[in-house]
Amino acid sequence: MIRPAIEVLGSGALKSYDMALYVLVHGYVVFDTTQQHARDLADEIEKLLALHHIEVEFGTGGSTRIIHFLLDVDSGYSFVEFARWVSMLSLR
Repeated sequence: MIRPAIEVLGSGALKSYDMALYVLVHGYVVFDTTQQHARDLADEIEKLLALHHIEVEFGTGGSTRIIHFLLDVDSGYSFVEFARWVSMLSLR
């Protein structure tokens, strides 16, 4: 499986509609924010994507810095491998 060029969206770009569109295009979205804000965003994004019959999984990666992600279950990416890739991002 080829690792995508993962872009981590920061707090200025965290709009649930835009993030849902990102999932539609890329099969995932990776974002850096607080735990509660991440869960709230994930809930909003999941509702938007459900309108298109797209199911996502919510995950986190990282060691000292937690990065959150939503992964389309039909994206072709392994959830475990994707979480490992996200964890590698936080080590940079």
